Amino acid sequence: MNKIIPIGKIDEGMILSEPILNQFSQILIPSGVVLTDFHKTILTRWNISYVSVIVEDSDEVSTYSEDDYQIAIEFVNSTLLWQPSLEIETDLVNATAVFYLNNKSKIPELDKMLNKVKEEK
Repeated sequence: MNKIIPIGKIDEGMILSEPILNQFSQILIPSGVVLTDFHKTILTRWNISYVSVIVEDSDEVSTYSEDDYQIAIEFVNSTLLWQPSLEIETDLVNATAVFYLNNKSKIPELDKMLNKVKEEK
């Protein structure tokens, strides 16, 4: 399972699950790389705040339904002033939705939207 974490929470030995891309979609660090302190330093210099790493299934990882995921996607799209058209833009929306779901208790608007849809069902 993958989890998006802040750069500061990278531990040596974690495995990158998604490649790090620049604004031109060029791969800076490929997926599958075993992360080290050097990677933390270089990612900080590149002003990259979060990465996706492979994690073992555990109680710490949030789980959510497909319905919640779709609602989160709708929520993210409703906050955008543009529509994603490139694959990297769609990936950004998907990653943001997952981030929101993993932190929904801190995002009242999303939590309200999820509860509202669940009540309607």
